[in-house]
Amino acid sequence: MTSEERTRNQITTSHFLCGDRFNPNNICTNCGHAGHWLGDCVFPDDNGTIMGCPVHNTKLHVFDDRPDLPYMTLQQRVTALVVRRRNEPAIRSRKPWIELVKETMGQGLEELVWAPSVWTQEFVVRMIHDRKALQPWLDFDYGQDLVSKLPVNPETQGDLESLLQKSLLWDQVHMPVRQAR
Repeated sequence: MTSEERTRNQITTSHFLCGDRFNPNNICTNCGHAGHWLGDCVFPDDNGTIMGCPVHNTKLHVFDDRPDLPYMTLQQRVTALVVRRRNEPAIRSRKPWIELVKETMGQGLEELVWAPSVWTQEFVVRMIHDRKALQPWLDFDYGQDLVSKLPVNPETQGDLESLLQKSLLWDQVHMPVRQAR
C-alpha cells in the first residue's frame, strides 16, 4: 500500500467510535484487505502485534503518538486497545493493555474488560511459526465471523484479579529501538 493510499484510507476518531466498522468499502491499512479497519484487523506482524493507529486506521503513526490521545477518555482508550482486541493480537503500544484494565477496574468499569482478552505476543508468534497451528487471520471473515471463533489465549483467560497478577501481561509492551536493550 502506497503512502498516498494509506493517507486516503485514514479515518477520524468519530468514525472509529461510531462508524460502520465492517463496511465492505473500508480498507484496512494493516493488511490491505477490504471490509474492516486496522482496529479490528487480526493479521499480525512478525512480532505478534498490530503496528499502527487503530483510531485513525493508519500506519503513519502509532496509537501512543496520536496528537489527540490526551483528549481520549479512559473508556475510549480501553475500547481501542482492549475491548476491540479480544481474541486478537495486541495493538503495539509502549503501555501494556493490562494497565488499562487495572485503570478501568479502579474506575468501577469492570464490565468493559471481562476476559478472554487480548492475545499475548508469545501466543501469536507460536501460531505464526508452528506450521501445524491454525493461523486464523488467513480465513477470518470480518463482519461475518465473531471473534469468539478465534482461538482463546490461555494466558488472558480468567478473572480480572488473576490477570492483573500475571507478570507476562505487564511485559506486553513495545520498546522503541532506541530504548530497547
